[in-house]
Amino acid sequence: MSDAFNGVRFHGCFRNYQSKVLENADKYLKDGKINIVAAPGSGKTVLGLELIRRLNEPCIILSPTTAVRNQWCERFRSMFLDSDEKYYEMFSCNLHEIRILNSVTYQALQSAVDKTANADAESDCSDIDIFAVLKKHGIKTVCLDEAHHLKNEWQRALETFVARLDGDVKIISLTATPPYDSEPSEWNRYIGVCGEIDEEIFVPELVAQKNLCPHQDYIYFNFPSDAELKIFGVQKENASAAVEEIGKLEALVKLCRDLGVSREYDVLFASAKEYIALLVLFAKYGYSVSPKLVRQLTAKQHLPAFNMRYAETAVRFLLCGDLIDDECKADITGILKKHQVYAGGRAALDLNEKLKRMLISSAGKLESIRHITDSEFASMGSRLRMLILTDYINKENVSKISSGCTFSSVNIVSIFETIRINNAKIRLGAVSGSLVILPDSVALRDIKHKKQSIKGTGYAVFDFGCENHAVVEIAGKLLESGDIHVLIGTKSLLGEGWDSPCINSLILASFVGSFVQSNQMRGRAVRTDKNNPDKTANIWHLVTVEPDYLLKDKLSDRARAYLYRDNDVIGSYDFDILKRRFDWFMGPDYSTGRIESGIERISAVKPPFDRAGIERINGEMLKRSSCRADMSRQWKSEVESRNFGVSVETEIPAGKRVPVFTLWNFALYSIILLVQTIIINVLVNSAGRVFMGALTGFELPVILSSVIVFALLSYVMYRGIKKMILHFNPARSVKTLGTAVYETLAECGLISYSAHVETNSGRDLGYVSVSLRNASVHDQNLFNTAIKELLSVIENPRYILIAANLFGCLNYSLSFACPGVIGRKKEYVAVLTEKLKARTGGFKAVYTHREGGRKIILKCRKRSYITYNTKIMQRKFKVSHWE
Repeated sequence: MSDAFNGVRFHGCFRNYQSKVLENADKYLKDGKINIVAAPGSGKTVLGLELIRRLNEPCIILSPTTAVRNQWCERFRSMFLDSDEKYYEMFSCNLHEIRILNSVTYQALQSAVDKTANADAESDCSDIDIFAVLKKHGIKTVCLDEAHHLKNEWQRALETFVARLDGDVKIISLTATPPYDSEPSEWNRYIGVCGEIDEEIFVPELVAQKNLCPHQDYIYFNFPSDAELKIFGVQKENASAAVEEIGKLEALVKLCRDLGVSREYDVLFASAKEYIALLVLFAKYGYSVSPKLVRQLTAKQHLPAFNMRYAETAVRFLLCGDLIDDECKADITGILKKHQVYAGGRAALDLNEKLKRMLISSAGKLESIRHITDSEFASMGSRLRMLILTDYINKENVSKISSGCTFSSVNIVSIFETIRINNAKIRLGAVSGSLVILPDSVALRDIKHKKQSIKGTGYAVFDFGCENHAVVEIAGKLLESGDIHVLIGTKSLLGEGWDSPCINSLILASFVGSFVQSNQMRGRAVRTDKNNPDKTANIWHLVTVEPDYLLKDKLSDRARAYLYRDNDVIGSYDFDILKRRFDWFMGPDYSTGRIESGIERISAVKPPFDRAGIERINGEMLKRSSCRADMSRQWKSEVESRNFGVSVETEIPAGKRVPVFTLWNFALYSIILLVQTIIINVLVNSAGRVFMGALTGFELPVILSSVIVFALLSYVMYRGIKKMILHFNPARSVKTLGTAVYETLAECGLISYSAHVETNSGRDLGYVSVSLRNASVHDQNLFNTAIKELLSVIENPRYILIAANLFGCLNYSLSFACPGVIGRKKEYVAVLTEKLKARTGGFKAVYTHREGGRKIILKCRKRSYITYNTKIMQRKFKVSHWE
């Protein structure tokens, strides 16, 4: 081993969870890779640098952005070295100047691997033979920072790079949010590069150790502006006109006839949703749709009601498949373009990306921001340190400031002016790559700058003539000192790789496309602040509720009538995205105080969702946000004890149990018991006759037959009683099925074999929670997905598991959808069948993607007890305690 890091040491004290990782590092690195998952604020960079130091070999660190790349430089310089001279000797941010420790971006790596030139000279490494460089400089360690959410070309370059590394090169992978929710293929790619997850550090652990502050999420709703409603109206008219014109094409009439006689079941079932959308569109046109095909695809007598989402799915399916010829595709494309509903190379009949972004950056959110900042300032006063993150700058609108003009979208300038004209007491700052606005009177000693005052506002546009990171540092110090109370910036500049621990309120006024980005942005607010040990943080999510006509268009007549009677559904593309993100955000439940994930913990969001209901919800959000002390106490009561951990649980309605003890079973076991009683009497009498020597030769076969029958009946009774015990109540039933699923996943090598299944229930819960203990989060997620699919209403699985009696007769009332991860392979299905047989009785696995398979699905849907309990099962992260 080299002495590359001789004299380098960490100057601080490692946190408990960091020490745990370091203690086990040698064990994790046996396969040449160590993969650590840790929430934002956990000190991943310091942990990575210490792992690199201990490996004691020259290293390349790869990061997704220059801001994160520079963060590695600063951490190493300030926390591991005694002098700047040593830093310049050891550290480089350029592949052209390799040193012992090299921090570069994935963009630079991609340029070197693919030999592609970049406009940015710093990341243009197309002239480098990267593998020759590794060999020449003895690079034996590669550190991957956030390696799972890269651009496709970066991902491909990284995979090529890792595949060609020498076997003795060690790989360190650090991430805040691995792709738990991804498709198996994406997960396998991630594991292939980074290795299996070795250690996980959750937010509650960080709050417990005071590395993150107590925090809570709040949701504030708004409606679009009148101008935005007009734009949506034009979109709807254009989409309707396009759909009507497409319906006049003769090729589609012929296609409808052909589908009615199609027997390519694998093709139909593999794209069932698309074919259903196609039939819905054909039914709208008045075409003759095959009732048999409708039943096969939907398991119902009738198709769903038409809406633009179905039309968009159907038209996209036609254009990307081989159902119609190129001439017909060209006709459809021409119609879409004529009516301006073709964008990004595909049909945009529902909400195109532009309209979705318009909803997300709706001008209605400006009022939401105004109300929130007012409320937070009223609660915190001069102690408020708020960050507002958005997507756009709109520098050209600076001239509108103080002019009384209205704004049509959310951007830095519109947010700034909305807050400024409403509350003069709030001191504002705005910072981006091209625009900086600060109070005109702010003290900037020894900092070179130019400024141009904005007349009548007390603010000025500043030009510091320096790099963006320096401007951000200036703005951060002004926020920390209280010279400004609210800092407005773009997510690209401030949303990742920038720390300002003083931030105690965050408004996410941004379009966020991934869990990773939203986690990074939330991370700006939840850091602890050494100057404020009692810091708490509020995180605000803005949601635009879609116009009424958009919502109505997505519902059947019956559903629409129900909705507008009770107003119990939120129609919002914004909210749909937010719900998915909340599956991974942990915080106190508004009602119970328990720390868990899921949108359900924001219990103030409940019907009715009419305008009065939305105002009520917003009012409660503002009221709750001012009670920071109560929120802090909730966190402390949950994580103060050392005896807690984070698990992934699925909440299953109590009715989702195997109905083993029915009236028929009662009658059957009663008859068996009666026959056994008779046999016992016969055997007792025969025993007396044997003792007296009066047994005839004819009676001996009768006795032997009676013994055999008694043994068989006893076996049947034993199996029946065993099933009754295993399924005596919902908790036992769920645990029995869960154990079968877990053992199948483990035996098939899909998860590790070191875990066990736990259930929890209570009279007041109304559900049974099931979880996999002593397992990685990936294994827990795989298990929870499988158990959820097993106990959900049967849709379109590859295999169905149907109970079978001793004589092979199928009991369709006891049938389950085989989980998708197990149904991938026939061998896996066979294992699950055997596991269920041992605990629940005989089962037969039926392959459904074949001729006649749809009939089996329909029969099971109609008869299975699962169908009659359609309550939604929910998966969430949850803090669990033990003695």
